Amino acid sequence: MHLSKAQADALGIEIVGNRARIRRDKPQTPTKRAAGTKTRGNQKKSLAQALLAERLHALFGERLQTDYVGAVPGRRFEIDLALPDIRFGIEVDGWEFHGKHKASFLRDREKDWLAQLNDWQIVRLAHSRIMKESDVLIEQIRRLIESRAKRLACAEAIEGNTDE
Repeated sequence: MHLSKAQADALGIEIVGNRARIRRDKPQTPTKRAAGTKTRGNQKKSLAQALLAERLHALFGERLQTDYVGAVPGRRFEIDLALPDIRFGIEVDGWEFHGKHKASFLRDREKDWLAQLNDWQIVRLAHSRIMKESDVLIEQIRRLIESRAKRLACAEAIEGNTDE
């Protein structure tokens, strides 16, 4: 993963040699928020989510939305990273919020189910995997998004032909 010095500073990351670490002397939420650094209640976005958002924003620009609400009508579920135009979402799962408590686990399953019922494709990625394999994951995500966009375009074309 490659970040510029400015991007690292904005995310509160200190680069030491070829290693990166979160600076503890700087608040985790910068005054001007970069993509993926918003807070949800008292929860701070994980480093993995912020880095993934930064990389995907470089590929998809303003199409990429963080903390997207609206995938499930009538529910306030947030999708960590979303491309609403093709109904594609990414959830970043870390042990602290997504596996430690049964209620969190069940809420995530409900969110996935309701999103699928509303024709969303949700991909769940482990925090640790993002940190270890970000380059591979970015390419895989890009391919998934490209494939979904093609499938949706084909489905819309077929529907358009049957209406005539």
